[in-house]
Amino acid sequence: SLPASPNSSWASLERSRRTAPGSPSSRLAATTHGWSVPSLARSSSIGGVARADSGRVRGARPSECQTWRAAVATDWRNFGQVPTALRGDRQMVLKAVEQDGRAFAFASRKARGDRALVMEALRIGGGEVLAGATPQVRSDRDLVLEAVRMDGKALAGAYLVQLKEDKEIVLEAVRQDWRAVAHAASHLQADKDVALEAVRQDWRALQWLPEVVCADRDVMAEAVRQDAAAFRFAADSLRADPVLKREAHLNGRLIIGGHDKPSPR
Repeated sequence: SLPASPNSSWASLERSRRTAPGSPSSRLAATTHGWSVPSLARSSSIGGVARADSGRVRGARPSECQTWRAAVATDWRNFGQVPTALRGDRQMVLKAVEQDGRAFAFASRKARGDRALVMEALRIGGGEVLAGATPQVRSDRDLVLEAVRMDGKALAGAYLVQLKEDKEIVLEAVRQDWRAVAHAASHLQADKDVALEAVRQDWRALQWLPEVVCADRDVMAEAVRQDAAAFRFAADSLRADPVLKREAHLNGRLIIGGHDKPSPR
């Protein structure tokens, strides 16, 4: 079966953040995912701690930070319940993204704009981290290029359209993860170099590629060599191609629908 859309479910994540035990809206601050944090969940400024936008935790009692660090280490979703003044804590941020890269979106603005921290979080939490960084960071071409070299999924987090239209960036992303082609600009999805790079890794990349690519004999031959089911995506102009049909039959799988059925596009 074909994979689901590569887009992260941020709406679902936000619902989880709002309704998780311990959230201010539920007023169950004493039971944040199994950790007792009654005094911390009720205020965004504790003991003179600087607010989240500054990224500083100066003035926080060590016990408060330790309690929240332990809670986040147990379940990254607790990071969404941490008082805003403490969300710039580097140790807490990295412990959260180690479990799920999407957790970076809950960090303080200063932390999300810290390029060194973003890169470290990317190495630990993978490409999904980039979507949580500030627009300024996500617009930095050099940083985005380095991010996709680590994990192709980072392409989804690039802020500027121009970055998804950049062939070097897109090719690097697709080399790391064929699913990154889903986030490339349409003219690059139609680019033969990009298409072949994706299809060589997995024929299922065809689901995101345009008709012009599925009419390319080289691309379709590569796909059909992997699985005869790829023949379903062939453009009508290739449906009767004897070489492709032979490749599909040699694969030992039934060609679903035959050559007289329209392409499922």
